[in-house]
Amino acid sequence: VSGAPGSSSWSVPVEHLDYSFIQSCSDLKHLEQILRVLRSGQDGFYPHLIEFCEERIEKLDPESRALRKENRAATAASFSTEEWRSISEDLQLWESSMRLREAELKQRPIFSEAANVPPVRCSNLVQVKKTSCVPRPYRDWDRFDVEAECANTEESDRNPCHASCEVCLISSSRVLLSSALSVQEKDQGNEAFRSGDYEEAVAYYSRSLSLASSAAVFNNRAQAHIRLQCWSAALNDCDAALQLEPGNVKALLRRATAHKHLGLTRGIISALVCVLAGPAEDDACVCVCFRALCYIKLHCFTEAQQDCDSALQLQPTNKKAFYRRALANKGLKMFLTKIRLQQVLCLDASVMEAEQLLMEVTRLMTDSRCSSGPRRSVTITEVPHSHTH
Repeated sequence: VSGAPGSSSWSVPVEHLDYSFIQSCSDLKHLEQILRVLRSGQDGFYPHLIEFCEERIEKLDPESRALRKENRAATAASFSTEEWRSISEDLQLWESSMRLREAELKQRPIFSEAANVPPVRCSNLVQVKKTSCVPRPYRDWDRFDVEAECANTEESDRNPCHASCEVCLISSSRVLLSSALSVQEKDQGNEAFRSGDYEEAVAYYSRSLSLASSAAVFNNRAQAHIRLQCWSAALNDCDAALQLEPGNVKALLRRATAHKHLGLTRGIISALVCVLAGPAEDDACVCVCFRALCYIKLHCFTEAQQDCDSALQLQPTNKKAFYRRALANKGLKMFLTKIRLQQVLCLDASVMEAEQLLMEVTRLMTDSRCSSGPRRSVTITEVPHSHTH
């Protein structure tokens, strides 16, 4: 209906701005026009009626363009404190890396040696004596030396200065291009990793390393191998990253993770001691928690308990520290119980209850999380039977 009386719009009468009409109307175009009028506020603002109209349109066409809402550009108020801090830190890291990269490119000389610099324009040209234009006398042709002119031409073609300049320019441009392509491949690998496609991330990281070696890319590929449970490949990448940067914390932590899954438990503690030499507080908490897990695997429950307490001093709400401290306490109690039961059996081997309880405790220790490491040897002093009561 167009131009109906009592209408504030040329396309929608006021009578149509009603729940019953919207409920019975099946004309999608007309419902979209009603929604535009309601949103404009020409006849008043009715949020519940707007929502009802949107629901009716969504039932008829869930992909209707009228249901699209314009979102304002996100600001700091649009995110939580943690999310905004993470975004700000990422932007600052990217900005600082780009500034360092720009400064490096500005400081890098195009020519490695002064001898490779091309001469000033026309400074090494030989002044040629001007001759008259054609026609020239035949006597000039008698003075023309063909062999000398050919030698001069070949010498100019073999000029080492120009050749070295060309080689220097080509090598410099190749280095810059390889570095830029390596960064591009690494960024694509990061995108693939964030989307969960770890195999594709490994492929991108491998292409990046083929262009330029970097400890950061080795670290990233090691993490992708860990997600794919390729422990040996992850260990090799961590070793390569540590060769480039011997004190790299991420490489040490990821190598410890690979060692753990490969069953090399005893080598983890020495690696974590290197990490704990002076890292940041968050890294220290991660390392201490990880070392506590290693101690639990080795049945060193007292040391594991101490590490968990240290981690909780750094981060009082760390869930892993609480859980591993509980495991250490449980393992310590079972270990002491086992020692006491063995002492009872040494005193009197006929106590069947002690023997059954010892078997149960041994089974629990075998089934627990701390069963993959070697058992701690306990020295038990035998008591002569003559002293028993």
